Amino acid sequence: MRYAIPCLLLILFLPGVAFTQAVSCLDIYRSFSEIKPEVQPTPMSQGYILTYGSVMEWYTDSRCILLGSSDGLWLYDVDQPDKPLPLARLSGGAINDIAVNPIDSMIAFSVNEQPIVYLLNTDGTKSILQANGQAITGISFSNDGNWIAIASSDIGDIGSKFDARVQIWDLSDKKQIAFMKSDTGAIREMFFTPDNHYLLTDGVLSGYIGDHIEYWDTATASRVWDYNELWTSFGHKSADDPFPLLVLKIAMKGHNIAFGGLYGYMDYDEYYGHAIQSWDAELREPKFEIILSRRGSGEPEVGVSNLTFNSDGSVLVSSSSNGIVQFWKMTDGSEIDKFEIGQHEVDQIALSPNDRFLAILSDGEVRIWDVEKQSEYVVLPT
Repeated sequence: MRYAIPCLLLILFLPGVAFTQAVSCLDIYRSFSEIKPEVQPTPMSQGYILTYGSVMEWYTDSRCILLGSSDGLWLYDVDQPDKPLPLARLSGGAINDIAVNPIDSMIAFSVNEQPIVYLLNTDGTKSILQANGQAITGISFSNDGNWIAIASSDIGDIGSKFDARVQIWDLSDKKQIAFMKSDTGAIREMFFTPDNHYLLTDGVLSGYIGDHIEYWDTATASRVWDYNELWTSFGHKSADDPFPLLVLKIAMKGHNIAFGGLYGYMDYDEYYGHAIQSWDAELREPKFEIILSRRGSGEPEVGVSNLTFNSDGSVLVSSSSNGIVQFWKMTDGSEIDKFEIGQHEVDQIALSPNDRFLAILSDGEVRIWDVEKQSEYVVLPT
């Protein structure tokens, strides 16, 4: 099924951007020698909490995309999909996170259950950063490109505490400038505010359903609030009452946060339905709620599979378990548009920096959709 594109979607996403580029990002890295990370054996595999499988990240030119897997790290040009360039090859483990510096296009990546972040510059130089924990679980650059945040955890027995921690490094001199320690098990995602004053972390804990979200002051390395405290301040006091939203997915742009999950949650099989909620992180106030489905309504349950923002944070994009991608206006949560992608088990979605393409990662396969035409642009061979 296809849906008409309102003029508003074109205004928000495609403000006169020219897409044709003569030089491919592949030319920048073609002469580089591949990185071959040494994967050290670890005492115990904890795949249920530390990230495994495939991950992707757009390159800054909006024409290329990075895909990491158990094979290594590959750079694809969406206009030359049959000629991917290997940047790293693995003999064990898998690439578990990728980040691209929005200013100088430095590529950072890590290998599961290893404590090293590999940095690859466009001038051909390479370097590494050593994490405090035994295994890196997340990487994020600041919006100005000056800092990098690295999340890591220790590897322990099932049910043990992993002691997640975050280190922030100044990339100008490769020195650590902040260190935060969390009560969660493994921090999977991190988001800087535009001024770098705060960092949002999204973590998980073995044996628990729902994400553990914390908001940190980067100058003092102290926690400002966590997700439970947000709702307590809005009147949720009793553990006997349904929890407003059990978070399963998260995205952030600027000071806007989007949470997706189960609303009216009491237990894993006792909740009201599926919803998306938006908050202002700085003001600690809810903005709007979008109910995707209600249990007992006679309609199929529709849950959020992933969330992402467009480049300026004015539009939220969600993928759902029914194979529909929807675009939401961040001022009031109204739906701008939607289209069907035909994929129900989506691991990750990401808009290109110029908002032209939507990349959808599902079961190791990446499909690139043209947002304006609402049609599949290319499938990357993997």
